[in-house]
Amino acid sequence: MKIVIIGPMEGRAEAANLALALTHAGHTVLSTWHGQDGPKYPLDKNERERCTLEQLRAIGDADMVVCLTIRGVPRTTFAELGYAIGLDKDVVWLRGTEPEQRCNFDALPAITVVDPLPSWAASVAAVLAEVTLQSQAPASLCRRGSTTVR
Repeated sequence: MKIVIIGPMEGRAEAANLALALTHAGHTVLSTWHGQDGPKYPLDKNERERCTLEQLRAIGDADMVVCLTIRGVPRTTFAELGYAIGLDKDVVWLRGTEPEQRCNFDALPAITVVDPLPSWAASVAAVLAEVTLQSQAPASLCRRGSTTVR
């Protein structure tokens, strides 16, 4: 399954860790912002434009989007999340506990919410379980919904 990870830059380390786990599970991670070759901040206008268009193309090419809002304030992330929903992508969302790390998108049927678990490893395992479950379901029976995994 082709997957894009979206999230604030403050969560880059967690996103890189999750990308590695998804890759080891046999998925292809299309996003690059979280890798060693990802953008270095602050970016000038041209670099921001290039990175934004690259991420939007990746979302368009993806089968699924994994959204991480466990660290930082997800301003651009919510725009990417809306874009993914507009393209009818399935989304697994590991969201933070702070009010600014959440939004009304969690009520939409394309979103499966995973609330943070006591450890990062448990949270990653829960996200992997949701991705695996959705990737194995036939498209017509894909389990989509605002299910909260705890």
